[in-house]
Amino acid sequence: MAVVRLAALAAVLLRAFGAAAQPTNDRCITETHVTSLPFGDVAPIGTAGIDPGEAAPSCGSEFAHSVWYAMTPPLDAVYEFATCGSDFDTVMQLYGGLACEVITRATCSDDSDLCGPGSQQSVLLFRRGAGPDHQVHAQVGSKGPAAGTLHFSMRIVPVATNDACAVPHVIQHPVFREVLDIAGAGAGDGDRSTLSFCGAAGNVQLGTTPHSVWYLYRAAVAGPVTIDTHGTTTAVVVAVFEEKPTGCARLGARLGCQANRPVVFDAVAGATYRIYVATPTLVPPDVLVFRLTGPNGPPTPVASGPSAVAPGAPAVLSAVGSADPDGDPLTYAWSQTAGPAVALADPAAAQTSFTAPLVTADTPLTFQLAVSDGAAVATASVTLTVTASVADADHDGVPLPRDRCPDTPPGEIVDDDGCSCTDAGHADCGANGNPCAAGRCDPTTARCLPDPAPLGTPCADDGNLCTQDICDGVGTCAHPPVPCARSCRAGGCDPASGACLGDVLPAGTPCASDGDPCTDDVCDAAGTCTHPSAGSFTGSACLIDALERRLQAGTSVPRRSAARLGRLLAEARAAVATAEVDASVGHRHDARRFLRGAARGLVAFIRRVAHLEAHQRIDSAEAGMLLDAAHDTTLSVGALRATLREPRPPRSSG
Repeated sequence: MAVVRLAALAAVLLRAFGAAAQPTNDRCITETHVTSLPFGDVAPIGTAGIDPGEAAPSCGSEFAHSVWYAMTPPLDAVYEFATCGSDFDTVMQLYGGLACEVITRATCSDDSDLCGPGSQQSVLLFRRGAGPDHQVHAQVGSKGPAAGTLHFSMRIVPVATNDACAVPHVIQHPVFREVLDIAGAGAGDGDRSTLSFCGAAGNVQLGTTPHSVWYLYRAAVAGPVTIDTHGTTTAVVVAVFEEKPTGCARLGARLGCQANRPVVFDAVAGATYRIYVATPTLVPPDVLVFRLTGPNGPPTPVASGPSAVAPGAPAVLSAVGSADPDGDPLTYAWSQTAGPAVALADPAAAQTSFTAPLVTADTPLTFQLAVSDGAAVATASVTLTVTASVADADHDGVPLPRDRCPDTPPGEIVDDDGCSCTDAGHADCGANGNPCAAGRCDPTTARCLPDPAPLGTPCADDGNLCTQDICDGVGTCAHPPVPCARSCRAGGCDPASGACLGDVLPAGTPCASDGDPCTDDVCDAAGTCTHPSAGSFTGSACLIDALERRLQAGTSVPRRSAARLGRLLAEARAAVATAEVDASVGHRHDARRFLRGAARGLVAFIRRVAHLEAHQRIDSAEAGMLLDAAHDTTLSVGALRATLREPRPPRSSG
């Protein structure tokens, strides 16, 4: 009787879920036309076929399932098409032409390490002019009969903004990857002198004006560092220099210089290194692929999922607990290693899902999670059982009677009790009696997590008027003494009233911080703790960074103008940093000179924004905010420069 019921269940579920549909873009004439970038598509292509007469890509054998995409380039730019994140071996062929009947083959990609170490996915980098005459078509498919879920993306490769020594891209992680369009990157006299420092550079002919870019790497730990430019479309030279307080004015010792092969050097913990990369003049498409790999700890993978799931029910796999010791960004790759094959919704997502197979006996499914930081890969596994004995009315993977929320809406993440964050039956995460860590429901796991209240939040009174009763920011009610010395009073605390006693501290005495790095925290003449804009190197740099964030958050600044404005701010920021180094070693005159340069850059920024506003090329409200912030920043840099004025020698009485 049980077998009959299971067979009936299988038949019903088969009719409900049906077979996987064939992709609509599995022929060139029905290709997906992409109209805006960036573009991403995640789709299973296992049911896609090969059109009669369809040619296989020039770089892949055993070509099987294929789909097609088309794009009319919006700009004269470098483009990247990629299949990174797909869970099968891909191959991709690029074609040019106005229509499928007249397309011609262009470049082809099989395996590309731009998708990660040992990747079997594809990446195409190419330059294309704008407009319908430059339309491109991408034929994407599997190398071999197996095909799963395709991850396909298109984007415009960013234009290099680090083409001067003073505005390098700063690298703060041991694993760094970047692809740049460097066709517009120039080279000044300083760059040509760098080449002379570099010495012999193999057989690379750089020409009189090579395209060059700069990087600044800060080593957190000691060990070997490798810089690799494999995949760059032209010959390339890489040189590494020790960073000195003189910065770009005088480069430090050269640690390595290579042409068309990796540079390896030993980094010292806490040291900084300036990296120079140059390619020959006017060699299209001038795409730089830059990789830096330093001493790197592997990521820690965490794979989780329900222990049991009913046939035909959805199940969620999660890698949310995975972490990297160096703070590197992570990528994920799910694959099935045991049990009847299932289709993962997105094998490259931190959380993915699938529909359990229609089985009539208890069946284990095992999945492997591979987590990569771009250099190292670590794996973990999770096994669940598909069982018809699971009474799971809402198909959330938690059976009765353990399911406290049997009516959870489809697709929501649930905890071990079968409740999502939106279910009325979910445990009250705030009912722990601790105002400093009231708790919240994490929507990615549906579990209660401690949610520390901000530092300074009032909590339980300990009865002592001379202590503060505030949360410490990590979940505990703390009782530090009332900071009278930081409240502009010289005496202690009166236990009868809790008031601070004593005389007013001199103006300028440090007092309680307001938590804003862009302000100073000082007493004024009336004994009040005030927070004026910081007049320090840190404060000026902070204001420039805040101005840059405001610029990036804007939506009305034209793209080219935003890049030009960003470069002005980057140069001002670098000048402030160099001035700080000079000031720290007593070179006050040099520090003032760099601060004058920073102020000039900020004035140029103000003039450019005002020009854009006058010609109605930027929203007035946005322009006003940028101008106000830039004005305050310029005043801060000027005030800082004034503090470095050399003292006048006393006049002689004779």
